[in-house]
Amino acid sequence: MNIDRTIAVIRNAFEQNPDPKRPDNELLELLEIALKNNDFSFCNKFFLQIFGTAMGKTFAPNCANIYLIEFDHKARTGFHITPEDFFRFLDDVFFLWPGTVDELKQYEQFLNSLIPDINITLNYSDREINFLDTIIFKHTENDITTLQTRVYFKETDTHQLLHHSSFHPKHTFRGILKSQVLRFKRLSSFKSDYDQVCHILFNSLKNRGYNRRKLRKAKLDIWSN
Repeated sequence: MNIDRTIAVIRNAFEQNPDPKRPDNELLELLEIALKNNDFSFCNKFFLQIFGTAMGKTFAPNCANIYLIEFDHKARTGFHITPEDFFRFLDDVFFLWPGTVDELKQYEQFLNSLIPDINITLNYSDREINFLDTIIFKHTENDITTLQTRVYFKETDTHQLLHHSSFHPKHTFRGILKSQVLRFKRLSSFKSDYDQVCHILFNSLKNRGYNRRKLRKAKLDIWSN
């Protein structure tokens, strides 16, 4: 994210969405101070960030979304083939492509020409694709093909959740287990996929002191409820 462009697109957003109670000039001035004065030290040397936003700034996700408004609009309407179900979550984009693979690669070049320094890395498949913590895949039954989902674990995911020997309240461990298994249910279109990811997680949690019976009970209760 180019700093000057970030300030410009947010100024434009203010102008297009006026609010007499909002101190636009002061907010833009504060934003410029935050973006252009992010200095830090490393190995006894001092640095000044001149590109992008500092990690952890509360305004960074909103800035990123405003920064990409033009990108989203042109990505949906600017190419001679219109992608279907175009969604973006921060810097991850998902869409269905109705054209050929060669046309898809042309579309990638088009996307990379929209905003300087915004570069798309394209991953595609005619069967399944990973998006965030989900695998979206084609499922055919009775000659009808639909899109379904299951859980995606990154290769670096070691499932190192809070060890049961930690001195936390008991409800903390119940909450951790429930939140994970509930997420698995929401992302699993089929019971077999749900069973598989629970098995992977539970094998790790057993080694971290979690009770096997409680693991099985949580898995059954959440799927049945």
